[in-house]
This record gives sequence, structure tokens and C-alpha cells, in this order.
Amino acid sequence: MIIGSAVYRTLPPGAVEATAMEKENRQLRARVKELELEREIRKAFDDSDSTYGHRRIHAQLHRWGHAAGPELVRRLMRELGLQPCQPKPKRVSLT
Repeated sequence: MIIGSAVYRTLPPGAVEATAMEKENRQLRARVKELELEREIRKAFDDSDSTYGHRRIHAQLHRWGHAAGPELVRRLMRELGLQPCQPKPKRVSLT
């Protein structure tokens, strides 16, 4: 069917349900991937004695062969409540 300059195609019966199921399957696969990444992030964080931030954790995951962007790692660390310990400022002794 042609409306104006845009061309719209009609979907066959049942196609809407199929696309909804595909979308749900994609969401489930993404959540499973996030759960696996959360486990690996927690393992890398614990291995570093809670000192690695999101940049080092991202690099460690890359070395382990996990594909995850730095912002995803940062978001998951924030959701898990993982905060690295901050280094103490160096104190200069005058004596």
C-alpha cells in the first residue's frame, strides 16, 4: 500500500506475535549476558582486592575474552555496588 511517498508493507497474520517473541528473546539473551558479566566483574574485582576501577576491570575482561564496553562495565559495577578503595594522599614529612 502506498501512502504519500512512504511505502508501507502489510505483515502476514501472526508476524506481530513472532516479532514480539523475538524482541522478548533478545531481551532475555541480553539479560543472561549481563548476569554472566556481573559474575566475571565480581570475580575480577575480588581478585584485585577491591582496588580495580571500571577501566581496569574492563581491561581484565578483555584479556579474559569477554566482549563488553567500558560503559557497560561501569554501569554493572555501579548496580552491584562495587567501589574501589581510593588511594590515600601522600603525606610529606617535614622531619
